[in-house]
Amino acid sequence: MERQSNFELLRIIAMFLVLAVHANYFALDGGPSAQECATRVIPSMTRIVLESACIVCVDVFVLISGWFGIHFKWKSLLSFLFQVFFFGLLIYAFCVIFLDVPLNIKGIAACFQITTWNWFVKSYLLLYLMSPILNAFCDQSDKKAFLLVLISFFSFQTIYGLTGSAKFIEQGYSTISFIGLYLLAQYIRKFATFFSEKSILFHCIGYFLCVAMLSILEFISRFTNHPTGQIFSYINPIVILASVFLLLLFSKLLFTNRFVNWVASSCFAVFLLHTNVNLCEPVFVKKIVALYSLHEGFTCLFLICCFLCSVYLLAILIDQFRKVIYLLLTKYFN
Repeated sequence: MERQSNFELLRIIAMFLVLAVHANYFALDGGPSAQECATRVIPSMTRIVLESACIVCVDVFVLISGWFGIHFKWKSLLSFLFQVFFFGLLIYAFCVIFLDVPLNIKGIAACFQITTWNWFVKSYLLLYLMSPILNAFCDQSDKKAFLLVLISFFSFQTIYGLTGSAKFIEQGYSTISFIGLYLLAQYIRKFATFFSEKSILFHCIGYFLCVAMLSILEFISRFTNHPTGQIFSYINPIVILASVFLLLLFSKLLFTNRFVNWVASSCFAVFLLHTNVNLCEPVFVKKIVALYSLHEGFTCLFLICCFLCSVYLLAILIDQFRKVIYLLLTKYFN
């Protein structure tokens, strides 16, 4: 069955938003200071609005999985793991040869995700492994029971997660939060026809209202010198709501395009490339900081966008090599 290109396009966009988030607050040591908000209002507000618009990236990615449901297959699991290990080993070998990165046990362990670095891969892997249980719950629960579970879950997550009193939630950087998003997407598609039947304009306005709320809250917190990580937390209800609006917006854009599907099949490679422990801070972050330091205004924004697009393109091209190798291996072992 051919994938729905509207959701594949959203997947592509979500991955670019990941790049944008990592090129903003992550690379530049957080948001603008109180002094910057007072003296450089437009640049500061630009960074805040961009972060507000892009912070939905991870939640959207997981919501897409929940919308269609993860159907556990050993072949799919092996393909996912092969992609992760392929990029880990290839990048590590490149860095050892050309960037003087030492060859040691710690470096090899990082190739197989056996470090504290890169939380997403392990969180999503556990979600994949738990998907049969989650799917069984979704199939067997009626609307009332399903809704009660969601209300209970998100109430708990919001109260104890945002306050930091439940460390295992990790502000959304965890499988626990992914499970909530997965179930939420399943519920919306199965029962919440009121939202899914709304127009594209409705969802578009909803998304931009959420972005506006996040931007205002973040600017006030920065301007008053009381910044808080909770505003741009993946478990912030406003962030989750914005992600849902974006998901439902794209659910209305029904079309099929082979090129879009082809790009989307490799978009996770973008994440694996630029977040690699040997490239992220030494190369990706360093380049973003250099561009931000040397340029201002539209020129800075344009050059950073060009750099992010080049990273995206490079990852897609490298992944074609991975696909060929995986195909040859599957043919050999079959």
